[in-house]
Amino acid sequence: MNKNQIIENYGAKNITISDDMIGWVRSNHAGETVAVWIYLGASCAFWSKKIREMAAEHRQTELHHLIVMEHIFAKHRRSNLIFLWKIMAFGLGFLPSIFGYRASCITIKAVL
Repeated sequence: MNKNQIIENYGAKNITISDDMIGWVRSNHAGETVAVWIYLGASCAFWSKKIREMAAEHRQTELHHLIVMEHIFAKHRRSNLIFLWKIMAFGLGFLPSIFGYRASCITIKAVL
């Protein structure tokens, strides 16, 4: 599914963000970015097929959410720390996977 189809499926084609919602949407965008990067980190658990499969499945859904958020929210209004959120989220996804599927799931549940 391409970006335009995802945006259409979520009904986000003509959404505009009012100024009083900027903080909430910025936080939501950061959250979707973190979710994608947590699952990306977990998917690097080459030693666990179970973790990789779970991460791939959930990452796809979160990626769709992120595509919608990036469509409706202008780049200049997003968090200036997004690069830092990506790095920390990747580690948060990868490190628990070292300890297995259960540790990975507990961490993801606590964060997301």
